[in-house]
Amino acid sequence: MVKKPAQLEADARARLQENEGSNRGLSESNTQQDRTSDERTGNLCPIRRSHEGAAASATGQAVPMASSSVPNGINASRIQDVLPENVTLCDARNVMEGLCLQQRELGRGTYGIVVPGTYRGVNCAVKIMLSRGLEKAAIREVLLSPRLVHPNTVLTYATRCAHLTHEFFDLLEGERDANRDPRLPRALEPVPLRSEDGFGDPTGLHDGSDPLFVLHQVLHTLGAETGKTVVIIIQEHCDRGTLDNAIRRNIFRPTSQWGLRLARRALLRTAAEIARGLLHLHDCGVVHGDFKPANVLLNSSREDRRGFVVKVADFGLAHVLPITADSLFTDSWGSIAYMAPEAFGGKVSRATDVWAFGVVLWEMLTAQRPFAGCRQPHAVRSC
Repeated sequence: MVKKPAQLEADARARLQENEGSNRGLSESNTQQDRTSDERTGNLCPIRRSHEGAAASATGQAVPMASSSVPNGINASRIQDVLPENVTLCDARNVMEGLCLQQRELGRGTYGIVVPGTYRGVNCAVKIMLSRGLEKAAIREVLLSPRLVHPNTVLTYATRCAHLTHEFFDLLEGERDANRDPRLPRALEPVPLRSEDGFGDPTGLHDGSDPLFVLHQVLHTLGAETGKTVVIIIQEHCDRGTLDNAIRRNIFRPTSQWGLRLARRALLRTAAEIARGLLHLHDCGVVHGDFKPANVLLNSSREDRRGFVVKVADFGLAHVLPITADSLFTDSWGSIAYMAPEAFGGKVSRATDVWAFGVVLWEMLTAQRPFAGCRQPHAVRSC
């Protein structure tokens, strides 16, 4: 049975309540109730139950996290257990359960490809990544994304991980070579093609409705090999693109449709929504680590004259702060143009996100990036 958005929200609310109970040290009997709830709702095993994704309602309103109240009016729960042992792997045959993918790209980045799809009947964007084992970026995406629930952060419905094994490849390729040595490494072969009449343009042998067909194409494009891990992040589909694209279209500049006053109001409202999203991350003890316009998504809204609301996204370089500290040191860098001076020495904190936010504000106001045209060493020295 296809679940409606309202049902997804109800499931998410129940899962978040379970989350709160587990954080307070519920007994083993409650753990058994979690398993029963999983079987009832049809949820698979992307991660441990305390990190399951949350769904949005039909109006796009997020389900708040359950814990102590914070100044911005949204409940936040301090996140600490972002550890490899908290990731549970899915079976290859279940990794696409309830999920359909479309044969087109919404975008691609360093770590993977994003395609549109549906999850239990709800439109979504699906990020597919490859990781050698479980790298830090993959762990952060899998464990952080479902727990950062706020109207101005992108909603994650579910996350799934699976090792790429010979059995997984046989499932995708149809066991083409029964004599293959399972001890040898194996690269995923492309989708086989054929011409319908023997003379025309070739098409895929698989039926386009097969949920594994697009996954096969994406994994081959990413260079899938046995021994790697596929990570699937199922999120709400933000159909208005990124803030970076919006800045390039000069939507915060006066036009024939709206004057300077309305343009400034649109800018300030957008900035306020970004700030609320970042504030929620900080209340959860999370530093974004790579905040920039390309990591801010815009989702359509009929209730706002701008036509969109803002969603902070992409937590692959995020950091979880220790409870006893306001900063930490790391060897991972974000985008240089948005890095605070101390970040070049490896120190990250909430303040480094605030610096990046200031750079983004400058870019929204002027449609120019600070230090544009400078070489990276010159930009670093300028800081």
